[in-house]
Amino acid sequence: MGRQTERTRAAIISTFSEMVFTTHYENIKMSDIARRANVGRSTIYQHYRDKDAVLLDSMDWILVGLSACVNSNVPNEEIVYLLQHVWEHRDRARKLFFGTTGQRLERALSTKVASQIALTVKDSDWLISPVFVANQIAAALFSILRSWVIADASASAEQLAQHLHNSANALNHVALGKTIYSHEH
Repeated sequence: MGRQTERTRAAIISTFSEMVFTTHYENIKMSDIARRANVGRSTIYQHYRDKDAVLLDSMDWILVGLSACVNSNVPNEEIVYLLQHVWEHRDRARKLFFGTTGQRLERALSTKVASQIALTVKDSDWLISPVFVANQIAAALFSILRSWVIADASASAEQLAQHLHNSANALNHVALGKTIYSHEH
């Protein structure tokens, strides 16, 4: 990507990021983003097909980090950093993780989770369609994050990273017919 393209995308993302916290998502228009970012309407559409694409690009690093909870042995440092960032900006996370934007992000996370689990599991190994599994994992991870950012319960970023990791992998294992816990009497 050339420097001009990077600058243009950065201006669009920055403008969108400001707008998403001051304007209802449904009221944000691509023409308003273009005007405030000081780019032409045709230019913004060269980079993004719609505001959902801008939203997903601006949040991609978080979605990639969350999808890494699947298929890993332990939570990595990036997920802890990501969660620390979310907590430091929880007032903003509350706006993004709920409502229309939350639904869009959860759906995008499901797509990333599906890609992640497809790397290690053949379609024939599933007890149920991996689409269900990816949707369930994405919903579970967002449910946990939503509870955390509204302070339903407290946990450190490290504790939450471990919980997200355990939850994602438990759901993944169950859909593969693997035993998660042994019950000894």
